[in-house]
Amino acid sequence: MKKHASVAISGDGGDELFGGYIDYGYANDAESLANRVKRPAARQIVAVYSKLMSRIFRSVKNIGSEIEYLKITDPYKLNRNMGFDPINNKYSILKTEAAKKYYNKRWNQYQDKSFTTRLMKSSLKTRLLNDYLVKVDRASMANSLEVRSPFMDHELAELAFSISNKLKFKNNQSKYLLKKLGQKYMYKDIFEQKKKGFGIPVKDWLKTDLYEF
Repeated sequence: MKKHASVAISGDGGDELFGGYIDYGYANDAESLANRVKRPAARQIVAVYSKLMSRIFRSVKNIGSEIEYLKITDPYKLNRNMGFDPINNKYSILKTEAAKKYYNKRWNQYQDKSFTTRLMKSSLKTRLLNDYLVKVDRASMANSLEVRSPFMDHELAELAFSISNKLKFKNNQSKYLLKKLGQKYMYKDIFEQKKKGFGIPVKDWLKTDLYEF
């Protein structure tokens, strides 16, 4: 980028404000299920039924993952597959008292009735703040490139969190509103495109170059 520009625009914050990560979709689906089926025992029955029906009819959704998501303690929802499993792995950093205290503090900072909204808001003060923004800042500064993050505008954030999650996840689409804008101004087929992240291919490395190690 530095070869062509001195200032670049980042999309950081768009996922947290408008529901872009798959975890937010899981949370929204699970919350919707919890609101429809109040009793845990009834949810298990519905889960078994959906599992059987999904094997017979492809159009029927298996909601087993949503049931499992509801079992996760609220602050642990912030983990979002970062590091070791905080529930089943004894080596997880989230087992430490400091980590528990930090996640609880961030989660309880917001009192929204919707835990999907609380998850997205809390993510602003955890993963986005301590990982994504730091990563972009270090990489850009190392190359003398200025990066601006327009989604971090506080007025835009306030507007985003005033919008119903039903609209943000309309038609089971993550970032529905931003995709509609993208469809209008950028790509007509944007709803068919898959999300592409910048993950490190650790699994591939462990199977190839790092296998012997």
